Amino acid sequence: MELEKKKDVTTIRRELVRSSRGVSKWKIDGKSANEGNVKDLVEKEMNIQIGNLCTFLPQEKVGEFSAFDDVGLLRETEKAIGGESLYNQHEELIKAEQSLNNAERKKHGIEEEVEKLREKKAQLEPDKQRLEKRQEHLKTIDLCITRKNWLEFEELRAQAREDRERAKEAQDEFTEQKAKIEPLQAKLNDARSSLSLFKTRFDKVVNKQVHSQEKSDKAFEDLEAAKAQVEEVLDSIQNLGSRRKKLEEKAAISQAKYDKKLKEMNDYLKKAPTMAQTRKESIDQLIAYFKQQIQEKRQPYNDATNTERDADQAFRSAKLALKEPQADLERLRNERDALTNTEELRLQEMARTEAGNQCRLMREWINKNKGAFIQTVYGPCRLVVNVQQSHHRALVEAHVANWIWHSFVCQTKRDYDTCIEYAQKCGEQFRMVNFLLASNDSTPQSSSSQLWSKEYIESKLYPLGVQGILSDLVTCPPPVLKALNDHAGLNSALFGENNLQMNLDRASDDQTIANLLLPRGVDRYVAFILKHQQQRGKRAANIEIIRYQAIRSRYARGDISTLIGQAYQKNVLGEPSDETKINELTMSITQAEQIIQDLSDKFQAANQQKVAAKKLVEKTKKDFETSNETIKKLTTAKSEVASAKRMAETKKRELADADKEEERDRKKYQKQLEAKIQAAIRAAQSAASFSHQVYSDTAKATAPFIAKSFCKQHVDRLQRSVENAKKALNEYERKKDELAQAFRKCKEKALVARKIAEEQSPCTPLEDYEEQLNNLPTSVEAVDQILETEQEAAKIIQDNPQLLEQYNDLMQKLQRAEKQYEDLEADAETRQANLDKIRAPWESTLRNALIALREKFSFYMSRLNARGDVEIAAAPTYDKWGLVIKVAFRDGAPMSKLEAHVQSGGERSISTIMFLMALQAHMPSPFRVVDEINQGMDETNERIMFKRIVLNSTGPTAPQYFLITPKLLQNLEGLDHPDVRALIVFNGAYNLDNQFPITSFLDKKRKLENMSEDDHNAMTDD
Repeated sequence: MELEKKKDVTTIRRELVRSSRGVSKWKIDGKSANEGNVKDLVEKEMNIQIGNLCTFLPQEKVGEFSAFDDVGLLRETEKAIGGESLYNQHEELIKAEQSLNNAERKKHGIEEEVEKLREKKAQLEPDKQRLEKRQEHLKTIDLCITRKNWLEFEELRAQAREDRERAKEAQDEFTEQKAKIEPLQAKLNDARSSLSLFKTRFDKVVNKQVHSQEKSDKAFEDLEAAKAQVEEVLDSIQNLGSRRKKLEEKAAISQAKYDKKLKEMNDYLKKAPTMAQTRKESIDQLIAYFKQQIQEKRQPYNDATNTERDADQAFRSAKLALKEPQADLERLRNERDALTNTEELRLQEMARTEAGNQCRLMREWINKNKGAFIQTVYGPCRLVVNVQQSHHRALVEAHVANWIWHSFVCQTKRDYDTCIEYAQKCGEQFRMVNFLLASNDSTPQSSSSQLWSKEYIESKLYPLGVQGILSDLVTCPPPVLKALNDHAGLNSALFGENNLQMNLDRASDDQTIANLLLPRGVDRYVAFILKHQQQRGKRAANIEIIRYQAIRSRYARGDISTLIGQAYQKNVLGEPSDETKINELTMSITQAEQIIQDLSDKFQAANQQKVAAKKLVEKTKKDFETSNETIKKLTTAKSEVASAKRMAETKKRELADADKEEERDRKKYQKQLEAKIQAAIRAAQSAASFSHQVYSDTAKATAPFIAKSFCKQHVDRLQRSVENAKKALNEYERKKDELAQAFRKCKEKALVARKIAEEQSPCTPLEDYEEQLNNLPTSVEAVDQILETEQEAAKIIQDNPQLLEQYNDLMQKLQRAEKQYEDLEADAETRQANLDKIRAPWESTLRNALIALREKFSFYMSRLNARGDVEIAAAPTYDKWGLVIKVAFRDGAPMSKLEAHVQSGGERSISTIMFLMALQAHMPSPFRVVDEINQGMDETNERIMFKRIVLNSTGPTAPQYFLITPKLLQNLEGLDHPDVRALIVFNGAYNLDNQFPITSFLDKKRKLENMSEDDHNAMTDD
């Protein structure tokens, strides 16, 4: 490529190496360079913006441009009319607005925080005031405690002075009382000497009396012993009758027990039916009878037990025989399920390809994250699409592209974006996985709604041999069917057999058939022909598929072009691969089920025999146990009666023996009683004699005793007087010591009270609180009353030490928040000023450019006999600002927004191109390139478009303009313009034979153009 500048020509050369795909070599004026150097040269030095649609407009960009929403259209327009500068201004404006919004949000947040802090402060104020009131009460309490401490000290000091005076008085009384004791003590000593003399005389008389008294006491003790022996013998005689009475009672109890046991046994024998049945009269006969019955029943019981054991063995054998066939049946069913599981077969088939493995991994991720999707995501299509008949399956496989089988169908845009985002995040891991967007309609779309109605198919196409539409053959969820219709055209594909093929072949000559297949509004169809089908079970083999594709031309006479080819079955939907193996397994399963049925019958019969044998064993065992229980009861009753009888007889013998022993003991005790009474009489006589002697000695001791007693009373009186005097002295001494101790204690307390008042009182130093302390009462009781009142008042108010800290922290937070709010408010004002500074030039530039743009666009559309306008779609935020193109192609119709569901494809295409042509007038560029923008246009719009390009690219001020196209219509207006030149591909210097040195011709031509006129004339003359 040669780029001509004012002073020279720059040549850019790019070499593409076919063997190394994607590798290019760049040169600038013959020197090696890279792509970046080329871009810098072209864009910066020559002001050629390759990425700008006003410089280079390819055909695919026209479609992309028409698909832009309002926001995207404004962005592209900014790039076109103002280059990167205007676009960057818009981006800066968006960032500035976002920054301002963020600042406003922060300011609003801080403002809310300030309001909340103020509300909290207002809430805490009452509690704070109550706490301050409590502090005042506590201060008064401290004053009262201090006042009380000093008052207590003053009281203790006064008390100590009084105690000291009383202690001195007590010391004087003690000294006086001590002097009174000495005369009394002298009299007491004289009386004690006289008492000692009288006591000696009395003791001699008393000793003789004591000796007589001891003998008398011994005689009376012997008398009491003799009386006790007499009473003991009398008790023994009396006990003889009580012992016999006890033996009589025991004998009566034993006889009653025997009678009771005998009656119970007789009653049992009378009530027992066996007694009457067996006609046995005694219990021994009845026990012998039941023992005989047990012997007779033992053999049937043993026989029943053996029968049960044999039946159980047969049952176990039948159960064991049934176990192995059941396992074989389970194994055969699993093998058949593995061969007939279509989904599993498809998964196995997918695992053999890279695309299949990627789909499997994506399916696992979707199933694992079901909660992240609004609606169900189906896929891949290969797993969720089913076709009943194998030959129909071949048709669907032949028509649908491979990439669709590897696609997942999403029902919402959000789910679609989620899948795309995850696939892009994983990079190459899911490069072969595709995603389709299809809504989930409650009823699937009609299979032929796009081309033919159902009535049309039945009345017009069935007679031609059409058997149906491919979408009728498919069973799948409605969203998947919609996706297949939209992307694979299942509802636009016919199928049939030989009759349809004959009519399709005749359609090229028979216009009637052609019109039936392609009625008005239908410009193409696809049809499949099935040939040479050979059925083998459910599987189709040797299927030949012929594909017809017909398209009606939009030009000239609307001729129909038909493409005929062979289609191939892809085997992506899967089917059982071995029908023979499946049939063999089915037969084996049937045989195994029959064997199990036969064994089950034997098993049931063995089970019934086992149950019957078990019932027989239980019956015989019950009879056997009943007889044993009866024998046990009879034996127990017999044993109890015999034991009671033996006990009663024993007690009778003991009673008879007791009568003989009582008579013998009574005679023995009578003799002992007579001897004991004689001994008692002798002891009584001896006691009377000694008592008389005691009385005589006592009379002789009376006179000494009276004299001693009188003297003793005199000593006792003196002793009491001395003791009372000593007690009084001790009391005076105790009182003296107590008062002295009380004085010391009171003094110590006063010192402690003074220390407490000086050191531990809350209000110190006293000088600071002297006036407040003096205002308090001068009595402890009055101070206590005030103290109690203040303490009660303080107790009512709940203490909350953290509240003041919380209040102070709250005040600090409030001050910081208010300061932060002021800073944010200033910052928001700064950002608003910055936003206004950016917005004014951007909006002015944009609106001024759009004035000329809308004039150009309106003018271009008017040349099409249509109307057009361009408007700015303002929005609350600048990132939502957009550009709206409005057009109207019919007279009287209001202009409407350019959208796919309002205008036709041709109207949208020509409107977009006119808008882009209008844009090009606002972007200076040395040249412009337009690539294949006429593709897909109808003839009228293509001629209009070409005429506009000629008008915009001709004239002395117009830039160089390249229109690249594979074809042009005939008789285009403007091709004969002198500024228009048609260049044919493969017609350059490097495509001719070497005998035409085109390169040297061009070099000479350039030299001629650069020569002066004189040199040129001289060379011509030569």
